[in-house]
Amino acid sequence: MLKKYLKQILTIISLLFWAPEVALTAPIIYNWDLLVTSPQNTKFKTTDTGPVLLFSDSPEMVNKPGIMYKDKINGDARLFFHHVNDTKTLKNFSIVLYNPELKPVNITLNRRGVSKPSFDWLKAGQDVQVEYFAKYKPKNITIEPFSHIELLSEKSGVNFKPQQLITGMMDLHTTSDVEVTFLMSVPGSNIFADVDILPQLPADQTPPLRGTFKNANRNVQVINQYNGNNQQLVTLLADGVEDKFVWGIDAPTGKPAHNYGNYGIVYNVSYQTSGNVPYLFGFNTLGGYFAGVGLLKQQENEQLVMLPPRGLSMGATEKETLLFEMSAEDSKGNFIFSPPGSANLPIRLLFKNTHYKNK
Repeated sequence: MLKKYLKQILTIISLLFWAPEVALTAPIIYNWDLLVTSPQNTKFKTTDTGPVLLFSDSPEMVNKPGIMYKDKINGDARLFFHHVNDTKTLKNFSIVLYNPELKPVNITLNRRGVSKPSFDWLKAGQDVQVEYFAKYKPKNITIEPFSHIELLSEKSGVNFKPQQLITGMMDLHTTSDVEVTFLMSVPGSNIFADVDILPQLPADQTPPLRGTFKNANRNVQVINQYNGNNQQLVTLLADGVEDKFVWGIDAPTGKPAHNYGNYGIVYNVSYQTSGNVPYLFGFNTLGGYFAGVGLLKQQENEQLVMLPPRGLSMGATEKETLLFEMSAEDSKGNFIFSPPGSANLPIRLLFKNTHYKNK
């Protein structure tokens, strides 16, 4: 049992030592119903910017070898993938990049988080977020004309057992066109040949939970300011109504695609308080089970926080709320997160006075 969780424990410890000092107490999980009595929903405006997103999650349960998603990128791009081996034998998962041009293409690999094959789908999603939001060192690679490379292992992909999940999120920049293929194949096969031989697998829902989406960063500016009195401000995100899910194109069919959950979208929520008083910042898993991370930024400081801080997931009920007690000096802040694979949405952010213990 200890060996099973040793890597996660060491990862959390390393992140705690890495994070700069911030005016945060140790977070606790509290009951939403005991915290919030008459909430006021905040007004906010969103602006979508950033790289193009290639999102591969359909079919999620892959029951035969084939291509899950394929499209072309040029410039800044983000890849998000989430696939389970739903066959009865060992299979191989790979991401193949192909240079279709007469000149070499240079690729810069930036942030990335990739899970190991896992039966624990929630933990796999959280592992991706931990790695993605940690410090990173860019890496440069070159693909020669009319040549392939494999992105996950830089060799031949990764094998995974029946009912194991592989999920990940990667940012990269290309200097010209690159074809990207998400592929499940038989171990030992020539994946570069499989790209041209194996069939395109149909999506498992309509509109498909896969596609190519413009502007994969969502900047959320909370307009209402928490004033330090008896306000209980709530910001609801990734619900598909107040905070819209993005639409794109399913490249294999040319039909519209809808990213239910905004997976692969990086949120940067900016807010400001007034009154120069301490306050609570709360994170609530309204949608159900959730395992991820967030980046809390105040002034010039930032801290990566585990969601939840203990255990493998939170959200057994919609009432579970993670609380941070913020100092009076933290009047301007940002909360950065991305919906992890397998996690449930929507989520709520709470701004409230610090008298919750008397409730």
